[in-house]
Amino acid sequence: MHSLPPGSRPGADLGCGTGRITAHLDSLGVEAFGIDLSPAMVNLARLTHPDLRFNVGSITDLDLSDAAVGGVLAWYSTIHTPPQDLPSVFAEFSRVLTPGGYLLVGFHVGDEGPPRMVVFRDGVSVDAYDVTPERVADLCRQAGLVVHAQLLRAAQGRKCAHKPASSPPNPSNIDPSNAPLCRPSSGRCSVPKHPATRLQRCPTRACSGMLPMGTIGRI
Repeated sequence: MHSLPPGSRPGADLGCGTGRITAHLDSLGVEAFGIDLSPAMVNLARLTHPDLRFNVGSITDLDLSDAAVGGVLAWYSTIHTPPQDLPSVFAEFSRVLTPGGYLLVGFHVGDEGPPRMVVFRDGVSVDAYDVTPERVADLCRQAGLVVHAQLLRAAQGRKCAHKPASSPPNPSNIDPSNAPLCRPSSGRCSVPKHPATRLQRCPTRACSGMLPMGTIGRI
């Protein structure tokens, strides 16, 4: 996202929460704005980053015109979306992207079993869905995007309360023809760590997109 050329259309941080990543993009010189489903999150983002633009909206039905943005960031924004609804979400990403724009998606990697219940310290619980990198790449291609890169990271982050519905994926199932980049991360996440693997370029279609990252076990 930080490589968007000067003068290009703005970048959209979809599912921006408190605007932390939107502000980071702004610090890199990217014209960026945020959209989140939660009015409370949007209000907090506006208070914290008054110079940036934040709006309430849903990634399933964006109030943006076709080809309105040069980049879309969905940083763990799709993890609460049931798998059967993901095709329409990725179609929205594609619709609002200008030709040649970029999509950056962060997500939890797993075997697409039943959702995990993630419990926060204030007692609020939400469902989180795991997907495979292959599934997300297929969603991008079905939406008319081109997968340039994938990065599978080792588990990292704080220890948290959650109820796994299934075991993490086996890294041995990842295409061995691509060069491995083994760099286990430190952290206290209760999900087992796995080596990181980078998947390289695949055949392209007319439009361009990017899917750089999936994360195993991060909550």
